[in-house]
Amino acid sequence: MKKPAFPTAALLLITVTGCGDVLLGLADMLDGLAGGLRTVGGCLTPVEYTDLSEVLVVAPPAEWRAGQAILTDAAQPAVEAFFASRLEADVAPRWYQNERLFRLACPPPDRAAELEFLDASVDWAHVYDDEGFEIASLRSCDFDGRLRGVVLPPSGAAHLVIRLVLIRPGGSGRELARLAEVPAEEAGLPRTQHVVLNMGGAAGIRFRAGTLVPTNVSPVTDPVLREALVRAVAEIYAPYDLRVYTEADPSPPEPYSVVHIGTAEPPLGYNGLSEWVDGLNRQPDDIAIVDLGSRHLGLAGLFGPEALGTAAGLVAAHEVGHLLGLWHSLNTDDLMTGVDCEGAGLDLELLLARRFRPAALESTFAADRYHALGRQDPESVLLRVLGPTAQP
Repeated sequence: MKKPAFPTAALLLITVTGCGDVLLGLADMLDGLAGGLRTVGGCLTPVEYTDLSEVLVVAPPAEWRAGQAILTDAAQPAVEAFFASRLEADVAPRWYQNERLFRLACPPPDRAAELEFLDASVDWAHVYDDEGFEIASLRSCDFDGRLRGVVLPPSGAAHLVIRLVLIRPGGSGRELARLAEVPAEEAGLPRTQHVVLNMGGAAGIRFRAGTLVPTNVSPVTDPVLREALVRAVAEIYAPYDLRVYTEADPSPPEPYSVVHIGTAEPPLGYNGLSEWVDGLNRQPDDIAIVDLGSRHLGLAGLFGPEALGTAAGLVAAHEVGHLLGLWHSLNTDDLMTGVDCEGAGLDLELLLARRFRPAALESTFAADRYHALGRQDPESVLLRVLGPTAQP
């Protein structure tokens, strides 16, 4: 990635306070004005978190019967006892009594497993392989609130662990989800994804999940900023079959995702925001926003349009990661980090070296501390979803 021209004494400060706050700029001489900024891309001390991944080992087995497996909300005493023993005493049991985990053998290599949600009490499903790496994070409903089915592509693992997160604690034994063997090609992956970086402005942007008030985004006209932004996104996704466009290009084949980039009104409150985490990229026409008017991207802009374009490009790449199914991680050198990390500045060269990296996955069991459950290997996820970059 081309290095923006900065004063040699400059150091960068970065924050990830909120989704997408991935790359922020501020020189040491401005440090006094930046009280409260947090840095990421490296920390002065390691991030402390409680690792709960061993719960995947105690997940009770689910059996295949005639090509199907039924997952219920029957009580799981071993799972609840594990969480109770590992979580702090002030973490309310309701944070883990709504967890249901199931371990089952994978179908043969020429078969895939279709996960069909049967009950609206399921909020999310997380699917892990033998080694605890997440294969997919899946919402149970589509944007219209309809329960859906998702085909899990073959993973090469011998077993899967499926973790269902319920809206409320269960225990009645009702059926939550059904797995059924289907032909592997029904997964429909990998496939090419088209992404438009819209810097031409937009009015009344809404998220289909209803989580965003109508938002306007102003146009971006500076050619240096535009070029640096597109270059940053394109280089992050160069190994994968993802095509990057701007609003000035001919429209790509539908469906395609759109990242609206400009100054947002009303402000987002974050550097970037995505419509959702789209596990296995099942909704390839979703959207995100990058707010160049955020406090922190504004600080990056003090170094000029190329610095701001590079910063906003890494924020956009983070948001595109969510649209492709990547979750927040606890590795502060990972582009998908969701960690607030105290520290001083970082050299720009180190900052621009940030890429997708294997990391522990952030899992919220309490609002004021970090917990990990499973790991994420972004490269494996993106190759499964997109495939390698197409050869010319």
